[in-house]
Amino acid sequence: MGGQYPEGKEANFYRPDPKSTLYCLQNWTKEVIFVGWEAGNNIMTGGSYLKTRLDSKNPVYRSYELYNNFSGRSSWDQLAVLQLTDISERFFNFSNYGCCNVASDGSNKWIEDKTGNHRYIILKPGIEIKEIATFIDNLMIGL
Repeated sequence: MGGQYPEGKEANFYRPDPKSTLYCLQNWTKEVIFVGWEAGNNIMTGGSYLKTRLDSKNPVYRSYELYNNFSGRSSWDQLAVLQLTDISERFFNFSNYGCCNVASDGSNKWIEDKTGNHRYIILKPGIEIKEIATFIDNLMIGL
């Protein structure tokens, strides 16, 4: 969960220590699938839909109530977890293989490279953001 694709400057890469991002990406040898800022920013979960369907004693209910009184929240975390399931294929494609090149200030730029071991998620054409948000809210509800 980090970066902005195909390029940008996103908080998880530059705050508080962009050197740790550089170190990690330069030394990690396994495949990486990035959930970029653009992927989750407009997918708002934890709003009124969730509030009306959860029991007020549910810890998820209480968390969103305390956090922002169900004003909704961008869903980067949920999208990252969703990538661990086959369900993500319903909503997302992956970029071609490449390399997320991170500068010393934490900004990043995507470099396509068939020998690279990085990819990032891309919303499938025709998928509505609201459909993904409702699906994620339903997962948090337990449906």
